[in-house]
Amino acid sequence: MTAQTNAQIAQAKARTKARTKARAEAKTAAKIAAARINARFTGEDARRFKELQLKTRQSASAVLREAVRRYHSQEVKPRRSAYEIMMESGLIGAFEGPEDLSTNKDKYLTEALRKKYPHHFEDEEPR
Repeated sequence: MTAQTNAQIAQAKARTKARTKARAEAKTAAKIAAARINARFTGEDARRFKELQLKTRQSASAVLREAVRRYHSQEVKPRRSAYEIMMESGLIGAFEGPEDLSTNKDKYLTEALRKKYPHHFEDEEPR
């Protein structure tokens, strides 16, 4: 396979993964359509909240939603898939071998074992 073909395959896999993730997020969002929150601010927090509402000209709900989004983006690190981690590490495509090794690993392992330990396979016919 050429480097260009590998890049195209990687791009296609990334697009498929993104679509799958978007579908899962949409399902989750549909399940959690709304969460009603009753919050009580006092003192300096109440003043800050009112100041934000006045400055942004947004409703209390809009200010809270934005605050939660920003806090969440700072505190929660996005999860990376094993595929993303392996791609970033450079391990995917770093080794030589047959192009179909990942899908036919049993076949190649059996062949290698037959060559290394032929006496264990004397009773079987080669495949």
